[in-house]
Order: sequence, then structure tokens, then C-alpha cells
Amino acid sequence: MAEQAINTIYLLGEHPDELCTQIIQNLTRRAFGRQPTPTPEANGDAMDEDPDVTARSGSVSTMTQDSQVPRQRTDLGDAFLLSQLIFVVGHVAIKHIVFLEIVEKEWKRQKEEREKAEKDKRKGKRAKTYCCDWVPG
Repeated sequence: MAEQAINTIYLLGEHPDELCTQIIQNLTRRAFGRQPTPTPEANGDAMDEDPDVTARSGSVSTMTQDSQVPRQRTDLGDAFLLSQLIFVVGHVAIKHIVFLEIVEKEWKRQKEEREKAEKDKRKGKRAKTYCCDWVPG
């Protein structure tokens, strides 16, 4: 879906690079910005445990395993956001190269038209000059 959106932006937009810059900046903020660390839901009725007591009771492995699950989820989330960012940057780069080639082609066409018009204008002046200078004898 991102590919079609970028294609549409470059197809219809007059300055597609500006909009794509904003999109890339937003994706970058999402991928690299600080994300809140998930905290285990606290039960309002439960009492807080002393960490030393938990360590002595042998439930450290459970605590470590529980704390790793949210970390793995955020790592996967970060990887997904990073992959989105990389895809969008790559696709925008390809579309921008094509866009610049089209702009360059249009500039060359306009330059050739101007040169042709100037050349025709000079030819027209010469023809008039020769025509006016010549007197039938």
C-alpha cells in the first residue's frame, strides 16, 4: 500500500519531494524515537514484594523471563518500523530518480524549442533584410 501511495504522490504531485520528506521524517521519528517501555500491569490489591525476597525464593528466572517478553516485543516492533522506513526511503529514492529524469527531459525539450524559435527568428530577419535590400533592376 505504501508503494501505491508513493507512486500516486509522484504521479500527481507538483513537488512530491516535499511531501515524501515529511513522510520519511515521521517514519524516522516513529522508528528511532523514544517509545514508552511497557510496564507490567500492577494489581491494585497486590502488595509490593521486596526484590531480595523474590531473588531468594527462586522466582528470579520467572521474573527474567517475564521481563524479556516485553523487550522482545518492542525489538520486533522496532524492527518492523525500521523495515517500513527503509522500504519507503528506497522506493522514494527510485521514484525521485525517475522524476528527475522526467524533469530533465522536459527542460531539454523546452531549451530545444527556445533555440529553434531563436534560430527561426534570425532566419526571418535575414530573409527580410535580403528581400528589402534587393531592388529589381
